[in-house]
Amino acid sequence: MVQVAIFVCLGWLISVCLHEFGHAIVAYWGGDTSVKDKGYLTLNPLKYIDPGYTLVLPMMFLALGGIGLPGAAVYINTGLLRDRRWKSLVSAAGPLASAIVALCLAGIYKLLAGNFTKDDIFLLGTIERNVPGLEALREHPLAGQWYIPALAFLIFLEVFAIVFNLLPIPSLDGYGIVEPWLPQSWQNRLQSVKRYGVAVLFALFWLSPTFSSYFTQWISNITRVLGVEPFLVQTGYGLFRNSATVLTIGILVAFVVLRRVTLKPYQAEYEKGESLKRTGKWDAAIAAFERAIELKPDFYEALLAKAEVSYQQKHFEDALNAWMVAQELQPSELFIRLNCGLALWNLQRRDEAIAEFERILSIDPNYTRAGLCKAEILTDLQRYDEALAECDRLLASGLKSDPQLESELVKLLTLKGAILQSLHRIEEALGTYQAVSKYKGGLHSTWLGQVEILVQLQRYEEALQVCDRAIQLDPRELDPWLRSAHLFYELQRYEKAISYCEHVVANDPQNYDAWQLQGTCLAQLQHYERALQCYDRAIVIQPENALAYYNKARCYAEQGKVEPAIANLRQAFQRDRGSLKAGAKKDPSFAKLLARPEFNELL
Repeated sequence: MVQVAIFVCLGWLISVCLHEFGHAIVAYWGGDTSVKDKGYLTLNPLKYIDPGYTLVLPMMFLALGGIGLPGAAVYINTGLLRDRRWKSLVSAAGPLASAIVALCLAGIYKLLAGNFTKDDIFLLGTIERNVPGLEALREHPLAGQWYIPALAFLIFLEVFAIVFNLLPIPSLDGYGIVEPWLPQSWQNRLQSVKRYGVAVLFALFWLSPTFSSYFTQWISNITRVLGVEPFLVQTGYGLFRNSATVLTIGILVAFVVLRRVTLKPYQAEYEKGESLKRTGKWDAAIAAFERAIELKPDFYEALLAKAEVSYQQKHFEDALNAWMVAQELQPSELFIRLNCGLALWNLQRRDEAIAEFERILSIDPNYTRAGLCKAEILTDLQRYDEALAECDRLLASGLKSDPQLESELVKLLTLKGAILQSLHRIEEALGTYQAVSKYKGGLHSTWLGQVEILVQLQRYEEALQVCDRAIQLDPRELDPWLRSAHLFYELQRYEKAISYCEHVVANDPQNYDAWQLQGTCLAQLQHYERALQCYDRAIVIQPENALAYYNKARCYAEQGKVEPAIANLRQAFQRDRGSLKAGAKKDPSFAKLLARPEFNELL
């Protein structure tokens, strides 16, 4: 039945548009206003269509296996998003929009089939399947209600797409939700495998019947919870598949013909660039955008796309040039001017960047991102008084009263605390850090600054409490563990310091500081052999660092082992610029060596 295939395909296309609109609108709220200029804040499917991702692959998977592959894509400039919470929200927005669609479809299904008995559902499925020998049923009142099993199958596809898309596999939305919270080293490693994530997953579907069966059964259980009978889902899929192949070929032929007639060369190059960008082929994407701009110099979307990819690839001069042309085309768009300022900043043209941000603020004094960037550059230039004045001006503009700008408020207060710290206004800096810690995500930004000030004030127990809260906030972050170990060392709680160092090296075996500190604590407890093992690990990591050799010499000296003490001290002095040699004269660990001529020769 061709009408079933048309119904399912149209419903699927609408749901994909809503899915992508969800990504775009949340990105817009989160700071990436460029999605508006790219035309993504619309339900027009043509804005999201990519020939391969939107038509060919999804239709193939629908026809072959009834798999709901999310097809379209919007390109989000994550660098413009306020923080990692917004990055997660942008990724979650698409599946959330799909979930709303699924619930609405389930409500419609309930209205249409809510009064059906199980016998009615079985009979409807039997009629629509045209079971041989039961042709007389075509006269039954339920005949012709093909849209009910078609709707059941469409709901199944929606649920399938939601669950599939929420899997934490690189390139899917589920991974996009968790990615901002992963350690940067993990993100870097997984970046290279993003393009293969979906392919591996689909290979499991085709090559592992057990995996496919369990996954499909799981989706069926969810659709049953929504009140949709699996029997009607199977009927709808059968009706769809009978006509989907013909429909797929028809759609593809029509699409190819239509695009050949209507697509202009510069549009073809732009779409090619977008496809290359999605697969991570950055240089080829830039080249395609440049060809599009050569064909149409005022091609605004291509200029933005080239600038964004160039900026991500750290080609700041190229990005700046493209944004400047785009700015001439749309002079009222402040986000382009902001991007020009960011590019100038990265090019070390700080005065020009400040001037760009000031032009933005002259138009909109409450443009927080521009004011924050200006204050950050002034801080880099050590123009602390000017930076502090800009922070206070922004804080006085009503920033605190706008919940949507809380992340900007956190950044601004954090910067103000750092400026006050640089001005040696210690108590004021501590008060500012403590104020920002009350906001969600604030402690993550300020814990280290608080600890440094509290250590400076010798308030070690309070510093430990701050570290402990930072650990609770994100146990995977190792810096608070290592900072706590240093604090325990200062408090002479060596066993506790050792346990924290052990946690660090268990998760990061190449952490030089943790091995070094662990060895020092063990030496304080006179566990010299274990301390020497720690120092040896530190030397393997940083063989030219003099401190580990020096500490080994101290251990050997404490044990009365003169020759290895002298040998390691000689290694330390060969790598040292003089500070260790001056300290060795007064180091009590070397008291027993003072009478040795070889020791005095070293000094």
